[in-house]
Amino acid sequence: MPSKTLLLCGALGLIIMGALVGTGLFVSRDTHLVLEGKIQRVRASEVRAGASVVIADVKLTNPSGYPFMIKSADIEIIAADGKTLTGRFIPEVDAKPMFSVLPALGDKFNPTIAIRESVKPKSTVERMVATVFEHPIGVIESRKGLVIRFKDVDGPVSELR
Repeated sequence: MPSKTLLLCGALGLIIMGALVGTGLFVSRDTHLVLEGKIQRVRASEVRAGASVVIADVKLTNPSGYPFMIKSADIEIIAADGKTLTGRFIPEVDAKPMFSVLPALGDKFNPTIAIRESVKPKSTVERMVATVFEHPIGVIESRKGLVIRFKDVDGPVSELR
């Protein structure tokens, strides 16, 4: 049977280790860089024969203690046949006039998310992501799913489904 001194030292060592691990977790609680949020609405319209534009309005929250700087914002469509379709990002300068040319899109509710835009720590923003796909509108409208992927300049990737 171990002595009382050994048991006391072992218990004290476990308490100290637990306190160190707990302190480490507490200090690093805001360091996980991620964007959370939801897709508020998705609209699509045919641009020309065989090409369509998809507009997604999103609400993004950065719960971490560091800014999330956008490197890329991509929309992927999961087609009815299971294939993944990737489009090309449309910047604000091109997205803004689209709404007057394509009335089927309706109104423009939010500014387009910009490359190198920073979502501040502990903040929420509403943005639009516009993407053009080289696929007919029928393929876009019959999709199984939609994924919006935001990549930070330092590497972390966040997805909204």
